[in-house]
Amino acid sequence: MSLSSRLFVLPLLFLALGQQPKANAAPATVNKIVAVVNGEMITLHEVRARIGIEMAQQRKSLTPEQAENLVLPTLDTMINDILMRQEAKRLKITVADTEIDPEIRRMVQRSRMSQRDFEARLVSQGSSIKELREQIQNNIMRQRIYAIMVARKITVPEEDVRRFYDANTDMFTSEKKADFSILMFSPNVDAQSIYAQIKSNAISFEEAAKKYSVDPNSKNGGNVGAIPWDRLPAPMQNLFTQQLKPGQMTPLVRIDKNMGIIRLNSIDPGGKVMPFEEVKREAEDRAREPLVRERMNEYIKQLRGKAVIDMRL
Repeated sequence: MSLSSRLFVLPLLFLALGQQPKANAAPATVNKIVAVVNGEMITLHEVRARIGIEMAQQRKSLTPEQAENLVLPTLDTMINDILMRQEAKRLKITVADTEIDPEIRRMVQRSRMSQRDFEARLVSQGSSIKELREQIQNNIMRQRIYAIMVARKITVPEEDVRRFYDANTDMFTSEKKADFSILMFSPNVDAQSIYAQIKSNAISFEEAAKKYSVDPNSKNGGNVGAIPWDRLPAPMQNLFTQQLKPGQMTPLVRIDKNMGIIRLNSIDPGGKVMPFEEVKREAEDRAREPLVRERMNEYIKQLRGKAVIDMRL
C-alpha cells in the first residue's frame, strides 16, 4: 500500500453513530457558529456530524459527555480541513466527479448494502451522500497538496530504506487473493447446453468463455485474475470458502442480468514476506512517513499562522 493510499482513509459509514442532538434542541444552539476561518463558517451541527462519522469509522458509540469532549479537537481538525481546501484553490488543484464515483462504489460494496439503503443509512446518521462526496473530495485534495508541497521534497537514502524493510518485514507480506474465472452468457445462448458440454469435457471452460462469454475477460478465457480478498463482496468470499475448491465451478448462476458460471482457480492465503525489490517503493514511503508527518505539521502551522481564525466556542 502506498503512502498516498494510507493518507487517503476512506470511511466505512454503515455502523451506528454515537449520540445525536435531541430532536427538541433549540435550532439556534445546534446551528451555532463555532468558528470562522478566513470568512468560512463552521457550525456546531457540522462538528457533531463529523464526530458521528469518525465514530462510525472506528465502530464506536459515545455517551453525550464523551461526544462533548471531542468537540474542540474535532473543530481543530475541521479548521485544518478548510485551510487545506483554500490552499488547494490557490494551487488550482481540482477533483473531478469521475475520481469520486469509484470510491463511492467501493464503499457501497463494502457496506454490503444497495445504493439506496446505503444512502438511507447516511441520512439516518445525520449525513448525506453529498457530504460524503465532499469528504472524499477534500481527502483527495489534501493528498495532492501533501504530495506537491511535502512528500516529494523528502528523500530517504536507499540504505535507510533497506534497514527499515529488514526491521519491519511484517509490513511487507503478501495479501490473501483469489484467482477465478467468469463465463457470462448472453440471453440468446443455450447456457444449459454449453454448461453440460463443459461438465463433460467436450469443451474447456476457456474455450467456452472465448466463444460464448459476454464478460470483459472473455478474451482471457474468462480469467479475472488474482483479486485481493478484501475487495471481494461477501457472497463471493462465502462461495470460495464454503462451496468451491480450487478447480471447481458453480452450476449456472445469475450474474447481474445474465446466467453464468464462476470457477475458482486458486486461493493464495498470503502472509509471505515480499522481496525487497518488489516492495522497495512502499518501504521508501513507509520509512519517509515520520518525516512527512513532521513536515505536514509544520505546513499546517504555517497556514494557520497566516489565516484569520475567529474561534467562538
